[in-house]
Amino acid sequence: MKETMDSILDQKYPFVTTAMPIQFNECTPNTSEATLKNHYEYLNKYVNGLNKLMEENEGYKSWSIKKILTNYSQIPIDLEDDFIENAGGIFNHEALFGVLCKPNMKEIKGKLADDLVRKYGSIENFKTEIKQAAMDIIGVGYACLVLDENGELTIITVENQENPIMYGMKPIFMIDLWEHAYYLDVQVNKAKYLDDQFNIIDWDKIEQLYNDYLKEM
Repeated sequence: MKETMDSILDQKYPFVTTAMPIQFNECTPNTSEATLKNHYEYLNKYVNGLNKLMEENEGYKSWSIKKILTNYSQIPIDLEDDFIENAGGIFNHEALFGVLCKPNMKEIKGKLADDLVRKYGSIENFKTEIKQAAMDIIGVGYACLVLDENGELTIITVENQENPIMYGMKPIFMIDLWEHAYYLDVQVNKAKYLDDQFNIIDWDKIEQLYNDYLKEM
């Protein structure tokens, strides 16, 4: 799984929209086909946006998505937000789409489960805390389970298309709180959307990613 994340981060100009890893109707009823197609179009928007930025600012054509997200302070201030939005938009969407699956009610297990219980008391408490973090987001962004700089599991939120990588953290699980991720299905009922998300995540992939990150610590 980490190899997949690395391949997203290593992308360079010209950027291309990757194929959706699953069929658009495979997440129903938790996420509708219409919503997933709409969500995927946003990935295409960010790909086109980053290509346009590169063409207008050729000095950055050799920069990968990872370099943009970890060296954004080297980008002129009037361009910084545009680069972060589009590079982050690509990474965030591809990382999210890569762990979607058919509704399965899979349990979080293995070392990830053990460490979440150690940190939050139970898996249900973890779900409650990340859900609350997501509900508290004002505007748009992501609620994220990360490994922080000290190798500790932590729940954080980021705004817009920012990403934990920008702050020296490793994203393990992210929940998209942009309206296009849920509005067609549940309108303003974010709580239902958040509950539904836990049912269409391949937790085996999430655990694999967590274990891969731990090997690097």
